[in-house]
Amino acid sequence: MTERDRFIILDKERVNPNVYKYISTLLHNLNVEICSKEGFPFMSLCNSGKLEGWCWQSTESAALFMPDDAMVYRGDLSLKYDHDYFHSFLVFNFMGREYVFDPCFTLINSSALYFKTFDVVVKGYASAKDIKEYFLNYYNNPPKKTVYDEKTQAMIDKFYNHYFGDIEREPEVVIHDKEDPYAPMFRNGCGYKRLEMESNNIRSVTVHYYMNG
Repeated sequence: MTERDRFIILDKERVNPNVYKYISTLLHNLNVEICSKEGFPFMSLCNSGKLEGWCWQSTESAALFMPDDAMVYRGDLSLKYDHDYFHSFLVFNFMGREYVFDPCFTLINSSALYFKTFDVVVKGYASAKDIKEYFLNYYNNPPKKTVYDEKTQAMIDKFYNHYFGDIEREPEVVIHDKEDPYAPMFRNGCGYKRLEMESNNIRSVTVHYYMNG
């Protein structure tokens, strides 16, 4: 089956429109800055295909607003005949049914169809509950920043200004994660700022995506 064939199958599935509304409502207060670009609502970027290539970052960002039992899965997808694509996506429940939300591919499908169509081989996962707990602990207790000598710091500043402009000058907490697909955050490296809490839940946050891959 070709890559195009697989996407045609998934695009043809008629998912209850309320599922889309549910996801959009949950992620209403999630804003994303990509490299040096100004921030935009997460779902606006998703619907315009701007999150392609940012699977690790986008799924973990979205998980901050998902129910605790939602899961971020990481694993191999078969896109072409002989090609495994290491990827990340969300699995969640709505009205007694299980769905996949894939921000990078702009897909919401029944999990059974998604797993079957892409021949998914799971390599790791983390619950939204664990991701939120890890994030809040890291955000509220960030490790001390490495202090560089003046010459090294000037080189770092020059690099960031060249690739990202001045957007990173706003204080943010950059999460340095582990190379472990079962860890709460995997290949993340995002900057988090403007966090607002409400009744011990994350109300809003802005996430700065630096490097994909």
